[in-house]
Amino acid sequence: MTGLLELPGELFITVAAFLGERDLLQLILSCPQAYSFLISTLYQDASLPLLWAAERGNERTIKNVFDYTSPPPLLLFYALTEACKYGHVNVVRRLLDSGAPVDRPDANSPEERDGGRKKTKPNMNGHQHGTFTPLWQATKHEHLQITEMLLEAGADPNRYTIVNCCRMFVQGCSTTDDLRIAKALLAHGFDITREQFLPNIIHENGGYELISLLLDHGADVSATDNCQATSLAIAVTASNVRRWQIVPLLLAHGAKTDIPDRWGTYPIHLAARHYNCSLLKKLLQAGASVDARNGSNMTALHIASNETLLSHRVLELLLDSGADLCASIGPGQSSILRTITSSGDPQIIRLFLDAAISRFPNVPSSDLMLAATVLADETTVTQLLKSHPSMDLLHETNNHGNNALMLAAGHGHDTIVRLLLPETPRIDIPRNSCRYSALQLAIWSRNLACVRPLLDRSPTTNRRDREGRTPLMLAVCENRRMDGFPNNPIVPSVEIAQELLVRCDNNKARDYDMWTPLHYAVEGGDIACVRLLLEVKGWRGSVNRNNCTPFMLAVMAEREDMVELFLEGRSGETADLAVRDEDGKTAVLQAVSKGNLSLVKRLVAHGFDLDAKGGFEWEDLTRVGSPLEVATMYGFDDIVEFLRESGAC
Repeated sequence: MTGLLELPGELFITVAAFLGERDLLQLILSCPQAYSFLISTLYQDASLPLLWAAERGNERTIKNVFDYTSPPPLLLFYALTEACKYGHVNVVRRLLDSGAPVDRPDANSPEERDGGRKKTKPNMNGHQHGTFTPLWQATKHEHLQITEMLLEAGADPNRYTIVNCCRMFVQGCSTTDDLRIAKALLAHGFDITREQFLPNIIHENGGYELISLLLDHGADVSATDNCQATSLAIAVTASNVRRWQIVPLLLAHGAKTDIPDRWGTYPIHLAARHYNCSLLKKLLQAGASVDARNGSNMTALHIASNETLLSHRVLELLLDSGADLCASIGPGQSSILRTITSSGDPQIIRLFLDAAISRFPNVPSSDLMLAATVLADETTVTQLLKSHPSMDLLHETNNHGNNALMLAAGHGHDTIVRLLLPETPRIDIPRNSCRYSALQLAIWSRNLACVRPLLDRSPTTNRRDREGRTPLMLAVCENRRMDGFPNNPIVPSVEIAQELLVRCDNNKARDYDMWTPLHYAVEGGDIACVRLLLEVKGWRGSVNRNNCTPFMLAVMAEREDMVELFLEGRSGETADLAVRDEDGKTAVLQAVSKGNLSLVKRLVAHGFDLDAKGGFEWEDLTRVGSPLEVATMYGFDDIVEFLRESGAC
């Protein structure tokens, strides 16, 4: 045994490591010197036991470490960091008394200034130590006594970057209402006048009490962050639910409302963008300019009146505060009042119209006229026509190119249309962005009383829109929403179609896809319109660009009532029995593909060819087959049975 103890320490430890628990115990019992030798040898490498003990607060192990060895400063620093993290006050005191450094030994390193964090963790004999400094850990975990001990021992809170300094403050005050940690940092020389300090505190969601404390100790209320945003601007948009308290607090300490950020945005713009009506009111009361323009030359009213952000309360507050209704973003751009007529929201338009009327004549009469026609304000329209007889009603338009007559027609205000018609020359010439004239817009409104006076004044009833559709096509087609008008369901109107047929000067008109009015009537789904247009010769068998007749569209839509109308053969015409679509499908093949047995029976009863082959889709491929083959492949057993009984092969 004596010879074993004479071995080098490393070799002795290696031999002991291969002994089992029972053999090691027997060795220690038989030779007391072996126990002392093992302990002293193990503690010579203090990293593992010291860090383990610091994390768990084991004072006895720490005493043994110092009895057997003198740990290096860097190891003491790591141990102190672990003890501060877990709040072991006695261990922290023992380490400080033993000379543990409160800051990294390699002071002023980039890692130190970044909160003591390193991108790669140093390895002390395989142990992964904590990578934050003692002061950081103590404040983060709100250990007040340890924080004070570190500060008294010389820990410098100003070593960190501004962002990490702010995080120390916010983390240390997250649940401590009396702000004792923040006060301790301030008492030991923390510099709160540093550039960007207060903005970053608000960025980190610092609470009302903390911000109030910092302001009372001289923090710069007008400081800006790296984007030149002030504390006030950051507070307006902060996610902190206590911003309703923080903004008034900053204003009470003299925060300026007229400092823009890097992009020229003022706090009032941010409040308008985020629907903060309460904060917006406080900013205005503090002297914020209601017409201040951001880097895009927009005022708060521009931002609040954006179609995606419409907020009645914010708009009302801005208008009551005197926001300029006539402000435009730049030369050639529409004013806010003119732009708002395209919103389609009558409540918002009414709000603007009332404000404009109260400021008249300081508001352009043309802008006022556009808003009044949208709301069918007959009194205002009449007064404007009398007071401004030379107003250019023809060319003054909103953002979508609609003049006053077009707006009245599109909204179906027939009384306003009658008022404006005598004052608007050449009503068919101006077109909006969709190439609609006043007559076409009136047809969209489905108000016959609005259509008739326009028909009386229109030199032609076949003016086309940008898709080549005539007024008659618009009268019988289905809903197609237009920007700037109410999104109400638009159904085909047989009354307007009848009126147009009487005055139509071109019954052969087609759109750019070769659709006739009858095609549109079938697609629109109104049986009365289809019945009306079937009386017009030349449309029943006409094909569009996809080689589809109106009859084929009815089959594809499975509208048996319409199919029956075509099969009745009105006016001496019958549906084309051999007609095919662009894929080569016959009417029977279309009905079979839909699995509609009733429709198949109706077609077969009228003599359609049961064996005419055509194209059909199967497993992403187009194949050719007869109705019976298609029904078989699709698994329509009832149709297969009927076709066989009818003699199909």
